[in-house]
Amino acid sequence: QRQTFRLEPGASAILLDWITSGRMSRGEEWDFTRYHSVNELWVGEKRIVRDAVLLEAGADKRTLRGRMRVYSCYATLILTGPKLKKFLDELARMYDTISVFQQSQPPSLLWSLSRTFDGGVVRIAGAETEQVKSWIKDRLHAIDEHVGPDVLNKALI
Repeated sequence: QRQTFRLEPGASAILLDWITSGRMSRGEEWDFTRYHSVNELWVGEKRIVRDAVLLEAGADKRTLRGRMRVYSCYATLILTGPKLKKFLDELARMYDTISVFQQSQPPSLLWSLSRTFDGGVVRIAGAETEQVKSWIKDRLHAIDEHVGPDVLNKALI
């Protein structure tokens, strides 16, 4: 899929794009050979984010299921604009407190933040879709004043 979003200068936006492993109860977990997604965000005539995700079976014959099995849900949040500056600053403070230690087992949820021009890109990986959904809802609750709680609840159904 390819999605392009165009904003006027001064606008704010939140884009959520996520993928799950499929219907695990039917044995369809990561049961495909290729997934490709590109999201572009433009403000005026300037492209500020181009995010691409490519998942495909490896040349080494490893299946996606074998490589991706630890996590069943991957999400990308693209945030931009003046109404989200305070929220992004708070996310950056949270991210700065994360310490990475070698672990015998991968954590059930990981997230990262990359700051961009007037915004940021958050990536989340979770062992279960509900974990990712809860993480997003818990964080985005801070911006209810801009979008309203009903919009967020409907977006994450």
